Amino acid sequence: MKKWTKAVLAAASAVLFALSLAACNGGRESAVTATPGTSPDEASTATLIADFSNGSAEPNQREIPWKYDGACGIGMLSTSLSAATGLDFFVDGKIKGDKAFIAWWDTSTLVAGLGDREQNEDFFFHDAVSLSWFMMDSLAATVKRNIPEVKEVYYSGENGAAVVFTNPEDVAVQGLPELPVDQPYEGSAFFMSHADGGGDLSDGGSDGDLPYWNGFDFGLNLTYAEEYELQGDPGEYMNPAEAAKLTFDDVKHDGYIPEYSDKTEYKIVLVDLADIEGEECYIYRLDVDEPTGTIGAAYAFAYQSGIIYMQGQGGQWVPLAIGDGDYGEEGID
Repeated sequence: MKKWTKAVLAAASAVLFALSLAACNGGRESAVTATPGTSPDEASTATLIADFSNGSAEPNQREIPWKYDGACGIGMLSTSLSAATGLDFFVDGKIKGDKAFIAWWDTSTLVAGLGDREQNEDFFFHDAVSLSWFMMDSLAATVKRNIPEVKEVYYSGENGAAVVFTNPEDVAVQGLPELPVDQPYEGSAFFMSHADGGGDLSDGGSDGDLPYWNGFDFGLNLTYAEEYELQGDPGEYMNPAEAAKLTFDDVKHDGYIPEYSDKTEYKIVLVDLADIEGEECYIYRLDVDEPTGTIGAAYAFAYQSGIIYMQGQGGQWVPLAIGDGDYGEEGID
């Protein structure tokens, strides 16, 4: 059986994009075209992410420059991945705030499987599990890279229900029997790290199967996430989830959150670990869905001394004069 050649792949790309999905936000309102970027024009070149991490905590990604016409949306990115890899990234998608909601078609390779197709020699998979991880990791990473406002990706099947894989028993062993529709897709490494719990995350699993902050009471209008992976343990000092809750309560109580409202949903995100005034600090970004989008402020918590900083417009860190953090029911239980 002959391998794919560049000429065959180029021809397939032309046919595929003649029937492509719409560009903006994964809709179907207008057609887009794309070709491999041999001489990338920065203004019209997307960066496709081919993610071969396959459950490993060590990223293994390949960047593919891809020129396109039209708008850069979920539809354009998914069809570009189809042309680049020879796999069917057939999806519908929409963006709401900082969230992308992507529905995999029943005819996508993720759901339908490879069938008897000849695989692209650069994207060849010997088992269905690694193929599934590749497609889900690559699409999520590509959307986040090219649509910067997207912070979370949610997957579902064509009918809005969870995707059930063609080989659920094999994927379940590696942490994911089906895709939960109400949980952001955190990547294959996340699910593989919880495989010892049987992979069933639909009901939250047992305490031992969850990230250490799950089950922690962040209050009615606050959630927590981590974009930065800590390489060590804070030891006797406060972990970043607890510090995030304390930071939020303190800056809220003392008026350092712009236009704060109890009716607004906030998310505090660990984005870095940095040295401020000679002390190691957790760095947080505070996101808000309504009414103005992401807050233009960041906070830092020095986990040894407990000093809280706020970042000014010039990027400098300013220590805040705050109370003792004892706010009764609003404080940490």
